[in-house]
Amino acid sequence: MNTKLKWGVPVLGLVAAIAMGLPAQADKHSTLPDTMDKPGGFPERPLSMIVPYGPGGGSGQVSRGMIQGVKDATGIDITPDYKPGGSGMVGLKTYMAAPADGYTVLEHIDDATSAFAIGKSDIHPANDLIPLVISQITFSQIYIRTNEDRFTDWASYVEYVKSRDGKSTIANVAGEGSMERVNMNRIAGDFGMKAQQISFDKGGPRYAALKGGQVDALFEQPGDVRGFLESGDFKPILTLLHER
Repeated sequence: MNTKLKWGVPVLGLVAAIAMGLPAQADKHSTLPDTMDKPGGFPERPLSMIVPYGPGGGSGQVSRGMIQGVKDATGIDITPDYKPGGSGMVGLKTYMAAPADGYTVLEHIDDATSAFAIGKSDIHPANDLIPLVISQITFSQIYIRTNEDRFTDWASYVEYVKSRDGKSTIANVAGEGSMERVNMNRIAGDFGMKAQQISFDKGGPRYAALKGGQVDALFEQPGDVRGFLESGDFKPILTLLHER
């Protein structure tokens, strides 16, 4: 059984945005016309897209989809540059250090916002980045192995976690301050349980940890683990939605 949970606060999923290498002090109140003439001779070489997580997770999948979409629509090549580490901060800082010449773009998720909110980053997501597209807004779920016999649904999972007295583990992306962590902490508090959140900046090891039994559960978004859902390896037991 997949339980659906509704809260009175927004629950954010994967939000990927590309930011062009434009000056941070650009007028945030300016508006762009519906169509624009292409800059003369631009681009003269392929662009680079910095992706602050590994190629196997949701950011890797979304970035490849965006790159192919741009290629199909414009013929412009974009090369992905994966920079995992520091809950997305390694990639973000790498991007900010790149020349503001339009040849480097950034794919990021809501960690860029939450990291600034808790003082982990001094890069202001609204003032220092210019979003060009939101490629996906989705919901989060908690997954377990389909063949798991210690618990089979949300109710039995909560009971198991409580019985482990803080020793139960759940794989999650990034570290403290990420939206996934914020949401999981809220869930744990609401249900009176405590679980160890194991951080993985790369999707492949994160998913392998659940499949191989190194962790009890996984906090993730459905598109990221589509292959495991279709193969029958994982199943959701809790879904976080704005509305029931």
